[in-house]
Amino acid sequence: MKHFIVKILIFSIVFFAFDKLFILLRNRAPELELDRRLEVLLQGKMDADLLIFGSSVGARGIIASTLSKELNIKAYNLSYPGSNIDFHEYLLTQLLENGNKKPKTILLTLDEPAELVLNSSINFRLERLYPLIKYPKVREELLAREEKSKLLSALFVLYQFNKSHLDLRKKNFTAHDSIMNCGSMPSYYVTNDFPKTYGLKSNPYKKENESTILLGKFNSFVQLCYYNQIKLVLVFPPKFRPRNISFEERMIALTRNKASYLFYNDQNPAYQNKFYYEDASHLRANGAELFSHDVAQFLKAQH
Repeated sequence: MKHFIVKILIFSIVFFAFDKLFILLRNRAPELELDRRLEVLLQGKMDADLLIFGSSVGARGIIASTLSKELNIKAYNLSYPGSNIDFHEYLLTQLLENGNKKPKTILLTLDEPAELVLNSSINFRLERLYPLIKYPKVREELLAREEKSKLLSALFVLYQFNKSHLDLRKKNFTAHDSIMNCGSMPSYYVTNDFPKTYGLKSNPYKKENESTILLGKFNSFVQLCYYNQIKLVLVFPPKFRPRNISFEERMIALTRNKASYLFYNDQNPAYQNKFYYEDASHLRANGAELFSHDVAQFLKAQH
């Protein structure tokens, strides 16, 4: 029995020592990533005057460098395809808590009609956190979301990992997900995902479909901007259909006196032309340049 206990102790010591070697891999993981934007926030190195938040409609639909040029400021895009307001609120919290420069203006591009509705196509981008588990705040967030056990995470470095850490291959941008130096991700693709003609109206927005969790995160995002004296602009980006007035009215009702509102001009023939769209919900790069110019003009008129 004594020998068995000794073997168990030796094995435990060796295993714990082996486990600690994974700290090296954990700390190197961020260097393998192409998208380093979240890490910049965690390190407190973001210094933009204007930031863009949103999902793919923000990432592909607004070119931050165009705003920088036309407004003579530093604009940067923090939009992530496939992300929801829960993730956007997390990014804003990290921005404000980690010593980053506080922007003067934030543009929040809205997903109509899914901004406050649970949707499988947009969610909290957990896979963007795992490569950054060397940062205590990231590990705390994963614990808060019950992705990991607090006890096991404290005991074992390897337990903190997920399968992405096992892929040590060099990563490369795809043609569809290349990030510009300004953080924007314009698309040069064209799909066949279009209505036959422009003009099909959206269904009326129903607030009873809203998630209380997402509504809370949206309100938190708005309050964070308000209390930190950051000008918030809610952006209703172009789609290959007329504006959804009922959705717009709901967003205005939730943010009245705490935001400005930028509505795309659905009477502009350009926004009724498939040439400027990747699909029915996303602009191509040429459409993004057009809309970015409209955004710049709107912001100039605000001063």
